[in-house]
Amino acid sequence: MGHDTDTLEPFLVPFIGVAEDVRAIAEPVVVDEGCELVFFQLVRGPRRTKVRFFIDTLGSHGEKDDAHVGIADLERVNRRLSDVLDVEDQHRGLFKGAWDLEVSSPGVDRPLAKRSHFQHAVDKKVQIKLQRAQAGKRTHTARLTAAGDDAIELFLDGEEPLTVSFDNIESAHVVFEFEPAGKKKKASEKRGKKAANPKSTSKARAR
Repeated sequence: MGHDTDTLEPFLVPFIGVAEDVRAIAEPVVVDEGCELVFFQLVRGPRRTKVRFFIDTLGSHGEKDDAHVGIADLERVNRRLSDVLDVEDQHRGLFKGAWDLEVSSPGVDRPLAKRSHFQHAVDKKVQIKLQRAQAGKRTHTARLTAAGDDAIELFLDGEEPLTVSFDNIESAHVVFEFEPAGKKKKASEKRGKKAANPKSTSKARAR
């Protein structure tokens, strides 16, 4: 589809080893299908490896009025990733055995894994896990009040705002907040019957 994969935004926490190999193979495929790789997990089990991709439409970032990834998008990306990873696994032995592929939308607890994710999540409630403790804790659940090029600002109830460098973030995600009944009804009417739970497609591979 002609999307530029040479300027992919890096993840805050780089993947290593086989996980980085899989990301490097998969992310250009996701982008070529007009989507963004929001997050990725490689979970090795005793018998099978789970390969999970969380994708969304390019530039959506979870705003309510944007078009989000749909089932057709997930199925299309799933098919392409399945074919590409199957070939790479046969040649390189990426997964060392049977593996399951799952392609999902980010869901309501959207991962925040890139700088732009935070910039589009300002004013939302988030949970941040830090590499080094700040304000006496490594995990904070707070309102994200600002996000710049190098750091974010969190509003901690009853305390001074906390500035956190991107370099100190280990993981983060949006915390879903229930809306008041009236507001929720109005929003649901605007969105129609769009599901709140993450959509997903999955496939299994055995060797």
